[in-house]
Amino acid sequence: MRRRFLINGLDGFSDHEVLELLLFYALPRQDVNPMAHALIQRFGSLPAALDAPREELCAIRGVGPKVSRFLTLIPDVLFQTEYRLFSPSRAPLRAPDDLSALLLQRTTRPVPGDVYVIVLDPRYCVKAVHPVSSFDELDVRELALLCLELGSTLVVLAECAEDLAALPSPARSASLEGLQRSLETLDIRLVDYYRFLPDCVSLRSAAKDGFLLPR
Repeated sequence: MRRRFLINGLDGFSDHEVLELLLFYALPRQDVNPMAHALIQRFGSLPAALDAPREELCAIRGVGPKVSRFLTLIPDVLFQTEYRLFSPSRAPLRAPDDLSALLLQRTTRPVPGDVYVIVLDPRYCVKAVHPVSSFDELDVRELALLCLELGSTLVVLAECAEDLAALPSPARSASLEGLQRSLETLDIRLVDYYRFLPDCVSLRSAAKDGFLLPR
């Protein structure tokens, strides 16, 4: 199948064969043909399988956290490519509704725990929306490299949460403070931390306009 792809690209590939080709890279030493067939049978098509929630993907025999993360990463990568090349947002984010609308448009079936790094330019226009599978996987070095690549020093974090009314736990607040201090040593400012599903609640909601105001 890999030889077919190298010779002809995806021409002539059925949905389950494209999925099988992708799964080869997640599980290179396994026969992934039955898994590809099971995914197409369960969800009906390649786009539907890639857009499925992780918990539903994991219900398929052999699909664990690693494979489900790999499959759900693909739509986000495709979106980021299109977003960066063709449709940068030129409208500055100034209200929680702006961020809520952006996340609903830019995310693929977010589940509680998903985190998005939103990189802004000096006018608070969005330069990139970068998905992270969990808060614990946020890496200061990777954030710094992302900002360096995009020529930006402003970052907003948005985490999908079940209870928007609940304040971040003491441990999460401490982690945010540590992340903020680490980024500041690299001249990167953590502008705000939001919880969403689908509305947005700001950790800095006491600010004058409740959103994206310089300290």
